[in-house]
Amino acid sequence: MTRQLKIPEVPVEEVDTWPAAKINSTLDRLEKLRRQVNDELIAAGRGHETYSETMEKTDPLAERYQTIALAERALHDEIAHRYGPRAPSRLPRGVRGFGPRRAPGSWE
Repeated sequence: MTRQLKIPEVPVEEVDTWPAAKINSTLDRLEKLRRQVNDELIAAGRGHETYSETMEKTDPLAERYQTIALAERALHDEIAHRYGPRAPSRLPRGVRGFGPRRAPGSWE
């Protein structure tokens, strides 16, 4: 069995203050963790489960999957908010305009 990696915390209410690099690196770590959990699901004979089936279960493996999936969703939602329609899976690095959201009126 591979060692369990720690799932990074993604406070949904604070993601809009994260710089693009932090969002991208957190998504990279979450993707690695998701692959690990998928491998564990397959090894446990649960490779046939759909996303919705796994999201309804309450066992520890399903809960790890759910935590990762919800964190990824929050980060992808933030990318879509910053980038707009047809957003890429990661924010462009080193390009102005994709950093933390500004509070209304703070650009004056």
